[in-house]
Amino acid sequence: MKLTKIKLAQITKETLELKEKDLKVLPLMFLNIKKNDKHFQLTYNGFKMLKSCGFQHYKIKLAEQPTMKSLLNLDRNSPCPYYINKKKTYVLFFAEQPAILLQLLDGNLKQFEFNSDV
Repeated sequence: MKLTKIKLAQITKETLELKEKDLKVLPLMFLNIKKNDKHFQLTYNGFKMLKSCGFQHYKIKLAEQPTMKSLLNLDRNSPCPYYINKKKTYVLFFAEQPAILLQLLDGNLKQFEFNSDV
């Protein structure tokens, strides 16, 4: 089963027993709600919702303040939901593989490129 935003919203809604429709939960969770299987950047509320559902997350400290290009690269290449704090000092991934990859890169977002085919 492929991870999509709608599926994640449904799981979150059922787990937290929310009464809103799935399409109303999406803007609460994600910054970009246009594409269903890409651009998984979470809002603060989305991060708290997934954390409340018991999803495992991994906190990776960033080596330096990310540039706009590196943030776009992360948004395009992340196969899972992630949250970046306001100060942009760390990333929280809700999947193990991209977290390990970024940790191996010492938190350097400029070099982050996740290929799920590997």
